[in-house]
Order: sequence, then C-alpha cells, then structure tokens
Amino acid sequence: MQQSKAPFIIIFFLLIIIIGGIAFFIHSSFFKDEIDKTAKEEALKRANNTDAPKDVTSVKVYNVKGRRLVEQEVKINQTSDSMALVEEAIKGFLSPQEEELKLYIPHNTTLMDVYYGIDNVLYINLSSEFTKNFQGDTPAEFLILKGLYKTVIANASVADVKLIVNDLEVETLGGHFLIKYPIKRLVSQEVKFEQTER
Repeated sequence: MQQSKAPFIIIFFLLIIIIGGIAFFIHSSFFKDEIDKTAKEEALKRANNTDAPKDVTSVKVYNVKGRRLVEQEVKINQTSDSMALVEEAIKGFLSPQEEELKLYIPHNTTLMDVYYGIDNVLYINLSSEFTKNFQGDTPAEFLILKGLYKTVIANASVADVKLIVNDLEVETLGGHFLIKYPIKRLVSQEVKFEQTER
C-alpha cells in the first residue's frame, strides 16, 4: 500500500510546483505591467511639466547704443541646431529688450529666413520693413550693419554675411552704404563717430 501512495505524492508535489509556478508567473506579469504603467505615467508627467526648468543657453548680440555697439547676452532655449542658434541671435538683434537699443532698428523688421550660400556665406533674408522703416543717419546705418554682422559671426562660423530683403538683393539700407554684396569688407573698417545725444 505504501508503494501505491508514492506516485500520488510525487504527482501531488509536481502539481503544487506547477500551480505555484503559474501563480508566480501571473503575479509577476501583473506587477510588471503595473510597474511599466506607473513608469510611463511618471515619464509623461515629467515631459508635460511646464514648471520644470528648461535648459537654456545664451547668444551674443551686438546692439546699437548711441554711436557705438554694445555686446549683450540673450538667453534662449538650448539647441544643438547651429542655424536655430543664429536665427535666435538675429531675432535678438532685431528686437532688443531695452527701449534705447530699439531706437535705430527699423520698426517691425522681421527675420524671414537664414541660409548658407556658396563659399560659406550666410544669407539673411529680412522683411521689407528693414529698408522702408530705416530713419537713421550714416553712423546709424553703419552701426546697424556692423552690429548685425558681429552678431552673426559671434554665433556661427561663416565666411561672410549677405543681406537680402523679401528674397531680393537691395542696393542699400538707407542710402549711405552699398549692401548689394556681402558686407564683411564694409563693416570691417574702423570708423569713429562723434557721440551725439539723441
């Protein structure tokens, strides 16, 4: 009689081990799904959290102040795109935060496009307000061109800068300097202006 119980005991223990294994598998799968679900929810909350500090960087901008250029740092969202960095720098130049720095920038000028041409020349396509709304004198025109040029080269590696307006070449900004060609030679000159109150 003892021998007849032995196979039943072995089968009984095997059934308990199999049922225990199945229960463990189901239990761990359930908790794994719960852990994955919780992790996904937390990741989504972090991604949508607008209170979280964003990575910022700064670009150098050279604005016209009186009869000179002043260097400023403008904070922007971190980017690895060098063209986006240059675009933000140019936008910072066109719309400075301080009122006295807005004095010489032609009102409502917007950046339409920035792209590289041949020989590493950066083309800056500005809106027509750049030429239409310019009201400065010779020093103001020179300093705007030089400030825009210095802003670009401080934030990008370019051989030269070419300005266009509404996708077209223009002869001049305000009638004093020829900007039909890239402006490096023009703005590389050292020019001194008398300081006047405005």
